[in-house]
Amino acid sequence: MNNNNFNELSNRSLDSCLISILVFPIKFYYKPNDLQTMEKELYIFFSCNIRGVRKYLTTVIADDLIKTSDWYNLLLSLKNRGINVLLYAVIPNNEKLSKALKLVFNEVNIYISFSEIINKINKYYTETYSRNFYEVIKKIYISHNINDFNIAYNDFCEEFVNYDFIMELLENDFKRVKNYYNTDYEIRRFIFSLYFYRDTFKTISVISHSKKYFNSLDEFINELIPTIQRIESRMFCTKNELMNIINKLYINYKDLIKSYL
Repeated sequence: MNNNNFNELSNRSLDSCLISILVFPIKFYYKPNDLQTMEKELYIFFSCNIRGVRKYLTTVIADDLIKTSDWYNLLLSLKNRGINVLLYAVIPNNEKLSKALKLVFNEVNIYISFSEIINKINKYYTETYSRNFYEVIKKIYISHNINDFNIAYNDFCEEFVNYDFIMELLENDFKRVKNYYNTDYEIRRFIFSLYFYRDTFKTISVISHSKKYFNSLDEFINELIPTIQRIESRMFCTKNELMNIINKLYINYKDLIKSYL
């Protein structure tokens, strides 16, 4: 993609009504202006609009956004590009980003991504085991009801009963997840989008390791563009699934979303 299209991507108007945003945290190696190579954390933002289409929003070097006001200004810039309504956000465990989201989009419901748990566990287990572990975590996050959650959680506890450090490491994460069961199962399943997250994260991880280092953030985003094009050209749910989700959202957020349907 040429520079004109890259600039268009970075400055295009955004959808007015978003069901959700999903933030991918990823590590990459960064060497600006021939300085020392540094490992940085990127946050890559994708949205899902009211028609169920996923679109790229932006990519930032999270390590460089130090204060709540930094995140506030970033989100305000997205709002100024057209976003009026944001119902849900699935983000890393970043308190400053969370506060800024509430300031810019008062109606937003914020959830901590399941990547928090996966990333903690991946430090201690092989890639093969981690793939199996993903299915365990999926059941904990999107079981049908709180009883099924308790079964999935107890299964996890039995598996790691001899690993006190694992249980303590994830204790607060599981407390948060339990609170998410106040949200309807199908909406929870839709906004967490675990398979979309898993597959997209794999692709982004490959891109982040495709070079020894990147000279700029723009260079990384240019490598990301083919992935963005693929994501934006397809649906990740059926029309019936989307209609069901919109109907549930309409019941809870009629005044917010009616004019966008």
